Parts: sequence; structure tokens; C-alpha cells
Amino acid sequence: MLNVIIKQAFRETNLKQLGRSPRFFDMQNPIDLSQQGLKIWSGFKASAIQSEIGCTLAIDNIFKFMTTKTCLQRIYEIKNDAHSQHQFE
Repeated sequence: MLNVIIKQAFRETNLKQLGRSPRFFDMQNPIDLSQQGLKIWSGFKASAIQSEIGCTLAIDNIFKFMTTKTCLQRIYEIKNDAHSQHQFE
């Protein structure tokens, strides 16, 4: 029951859930690493666990790294870095 409440609380923020697990990310404010071709989304993961000593709520800070390059762009980079056609293949 507590996990459902936690999910609902995250949904009422500007955080977006990715996947089935309760992982929520701030997709509107990414950390932009353009020179590396990456964007980083910060977020949270939460779970409630019933143990012998009572109910425990664990909230972890998580990150998702997203590439801003397409596969074709990456293939061209590898081709340009190769010293020969054989090395590229």
C-alpha cells in the first residue's frame, strides 16, 4: 500500500516515470554534456519494505545517461577515426 502512495506522490511532481519500476526522472532539467554527446537526467527511486523492526522507506538518488548522438553519427565518427578501411570494418 505504501509503495502505491509513493508512486502517486512522485506522479504529482514534475518527475516522469520510466519503465515499470518506481524510478522517476526530471526530464525537463537535464545536465547537458554536449561535448561528450550526453544528457544526464537526475531522479529518484523509492521503495517501502516491511521488516522485523517495522516499515522502512528507502529513497535513492539515481541518474540516467542519455546519448544525444544517433547510431549513424557514431558510425561516421568511428569511420573517421579509423586509419584504414580494414580497421573500420
